[in-house]
Amino acid sequence: MLLELSSPFISPLTKKTMFEFEKLTDAEKTRVLVIDDESSFTKMVKLNLEATGRHLVQTVNESRKAIEAARDFRPHVILLDIV
Repeated sequence: MLLELSSPFISPLTKKTMFEFEKLTDAEKTRVLVIDDESSFTKMVKLNLEATGRHLVQTVNESRKAIEAARDFRPHVILLDIV
């Protein structure tokens, strides 16, 4: 079966199928920055995202370090807790 590029089984970032993600290099993975004051939450999110083999995850638990982390890590996505 040939998958179309618009298929939900193909990543728009890497053009790889969902079955090829285990083979992604770090440069091909989606960089995700998780910012939350609860370290248990950021650890859980990091473990779950990295278990997919498709993400590099950095966590920050202090708001004053968040901007510096974003500049250094250059994430594709930021998950931010605002309360």
